[in-house]
Amino acid sequence: MAHPEETAAADEKPAGQGLAGVFGRIPLLGSILRPGTGGQGALRPTVGPGDGWKRMEVRWRAAAGARGYEVRLDGASQISYQTSVTLEDVSPGKHLVEVRALFDGGEGPWEQVPFRMPEPVRSAPADLHEERKGGASRLRWSPPQGDEVDGYLVFQTHADGSEKLLGKTAKPVFALTPAAQEESLRYMVAGYNQSGVGPRAELAAEGGLAAHSAIVQRDVDSPQKVIPAVNEELAKIRWDKASYEISDLVGDQHRVLERGQLPLRPGQYYRKMTYVFRFNSGRRQFTVIVRVR
Repeated sequence: MAHPEETAAADEKPAGQGLAGVFGRIPLLGSILRPGTGGQGALRPTVGPGDGWKRMEVRWRAAAGARGYEVRLDGASQISYQTSVTLEDVSPGKHLVEVRALFDGGEGPWEQVPFRMPEPVRSAPADLHEERKGGASRLRWSPPQGDEVDGYLVFQTHADGSEKLLGKTAKPVFALTPAAQEESLRYMVAGYNQSGVGPRAELAAEGGLAAHSAIVQRDVDSPQKVIPAVNEELAKIRWDKASYEISDLVGDQHRVLERGQLPLRPGQYYRKMTYVFRFNSGRRQFTVIVRVR
């Protein structure tokens, strides 16, 4: 049962596709306009979130007879022949945008609008947990302390190590669909603002794949640690005889690298990506997912 305060959008992606809908409105510090004479000082520029992290969109009114416009951000200029421009890779802090029309006989007056780009989110949400009531389930967490957050992105990890964006929410709560509960190995939540996405909080899924399958996920910081990490997990369940299959994850596709019988061989092909080790012994199965950072 969905809750009205949460939103889920399984097919949305956080980068490069409709991100203006993800961002909250960045509060402006006010608008200082300098009207000119003869109708040439009424561009009235405004600044708002752009379509992507660290981007801002500047828009203004058209000036009659203008052949173009000059846009200046903190003293650096560019020319536009439209009535809008996207500012790329804007750093955190206070900025000043100036716009003026260009005519055959000269230039119009500068019109100014200040704005502020927030500092990046530096902390992960705290106290991430799953609440169950009747047949409904939802995630709750506490906002990062000291960070300016416009909203949150909620992800899930599948058994094969792939990730999926479940949706976004402006509040620290998110309703889980039955499908998400069944398919998830882990949940991850990260705060975001116009400057990008912050660190993630992670939670093992209750009642999902983690409860019904022998699946372990490990992160290592070098390719040389892949096999030792897998052997460490095998030692915990005391498996010394089993067949195995090793595959890497390229996008959402598996590519089988090796099949054999334990013990594992060192292998020379490991690099910075995700590997899936599947073990079978009789009717028992065990999967270790290793992500090399």
